[in-house]
Amino acid sequence: MITKEDEATVGNIKRFIEAKTTTSGTTVDWEKVAWCEILDKLVDNLKKAPESYRECSEEDLQQSYFTAECSECGWWGSSALLEGGAAIGDTGDHTDCFCPVCGNLEIDEKIN
Repeated sequence: MITKEDEATVGNIKRFIEAKTTTSGTTVDWEKVAWCEILDKLVDNLKKAPESYRECSEEDLQQSYFTAECSECGWWGSSALLEGGAAIGDTGDHTDCFCPVCGNLEIDEKIN
């Protein structure tokens, strides 16, 4: 489980990385930008971890969610935790949902 103190520590690490990132003109150190993005993803995954790897709750089932499973990394949990699924403009369609850990689009219903 991640605490507010952990989040503050990650924020301090990101500030340290960013302080070491100098831009000359329009040059950006994209490797350090990627490091900060990785830290953000780690924090996000740690926040989801206590809710992952368990069957879909009754509340989620009532809202038409299901227990999802990623065929790539093996993550499983409520489909409410999947990334994506946002509405596409005024079309009535939605973007594809993908694994919150590895980004894989091949998400299936978990069969016990």
